[in-house]
Amino acid sequence: MKRFINTQKIYITSILASLLIVESFFAMQVIFVIKNFQWYYLIIPTALGTLIGVLIGKIQILKAKLQNQEKLFRTIADEAREFSYFRMLDGKYEYVSPAVQAITGYKQEDFYKNKNFFNSLISPKDIDLWLDHLQDTNSTQNKHQTLELRIIHKDGHEVWINHSCSAIYEDDKKIGVRSVNSDITKRKLDAQSILELSIYDKLTTLPNRHKIFETLHSLVDAETPFTILFLDLNRFKKIND
Repeated sequence: MKRFINTQKIYITSILASLLIVESFFAMQVIFVIKNFQWYYLIIPTALGTLIGVLIGKIQILKAKLQNQEKLFRTIADEAREFSYFRMLDGKYEYVSPAVQAITGYKQEDFYKNKNFFNSLISPKDIDLWLDHLQDTNSTQNKHQTLELRIIHKDGHEVWINHSCSAIYEDDKKIGVRSVNSDITKRKLDAQSILELSIYDKLTTLPNRHKIFETLHSLVDAETPFTILFLDLNRFKKIND
């Protein structure tokens, strides 16, 4: 991506082009209109051509800077591991990054062809959470939101994502939503494994003492009637060893 802008070259080119046009018109006036030419007649068209050239040069430089910024944004977004998108309030996607296929299994074109396509990927387990979130983000409230939820990959398995989004405004009017989504499946599975190790016996997969006490406390706090059955096995320690 070309980021360097040769401003000097742009100004010189613009000024020369403007001078050529203005002086050409002036030359036609000298030939067909002005009968008594004086050298100082060149001052005004030369100054006018130079001024026009400078203004055109500034416009070209601003245009080049905007194009570079757009290319820089797209390069960063396209190369990111997280997939991002920008959708209008009516559900139309204006931009979806290439990383979407690695996380969801679907291509960018699937989003461009179908309004609110992301809604169809949400796991039924988290659909209520998503609908509440969607209502907030599409409202007039200006706030950033982040939530963790599950989506269904194209091949059918669940993927945990961290969904972060914020509103996009144009002239103080909300026009859409920008979102960044990252795959956190491994972190979620690791956390679940750690939790299971803390409350279940690894050998038998039965609830351990910590889990039993936790369950008893919840039953007592809820004032729920319950019964405890205690079994003792003779010589169980030797058998276990």
